[in-house]
Amino acid sequence: MALIKLNNQSISAVTALPSSISTGISMADQWRLTSNKDCTSRSGQDIDANLERVDNASFTGLGTGMTESSGIFTFPNTGIYYVTANGRFSNAQTDYCAVMIDITQNNSSYSRVSENYTMLSGSDAFNSMQSSVVIDVTDTSNVKVKFTVRSYVQSGTVKLNGDTDENETYFTFIKLGDT
Repeated sequence: MALIKLNNQSISAVTALPSSISTGISMADQWRLTSNKDCTSRSGQDIDANLERVDNASFTGLGTGMTESSGIFTFPNTGIYYVTANGRFSNAQTDYCAVMIDITQNNSSYSRVSENYTMLSGSDAFNSMQSSVVIDVTDTSNVKVKFTVRSYVQSGTVKLNGDTDENETYFTFIKLGDT
């Protein structure tokens, strides 16, 4: 311990935090859809292909980062995570579209934990939406996340936009602290 003078009084200060205390964000990662995906299903379609970790020169992740296989994302370690899904939609007429966040706690059955919609109106329309959730990852073998897209098409075709050079539809993972 170190002594510090405060208002002419000596007080003790802790010079190092115990190892059991989290000192801030220890993991941040971002993934994106690399090409457009048709999404005309009311029941929902998994976003399970054409995904890549953001690789622009300006992006630097923090920590180990997520792993992905066929659209299933695995957390690198236990903890409390903030997860967002940002979807960009185009090419429809008066349609509602959503990207949803689904989690499993048993590495098998998924439950919807977040679902937000946006509306497209008119041909060649574009719109974006965001969905987010805080997840307590207590077991990295069993707690996983995936993303699903759904649309209610009145006419035309809805596309979930993806690009390998910029974030159009993308997913952000931030570890907020220990569980």
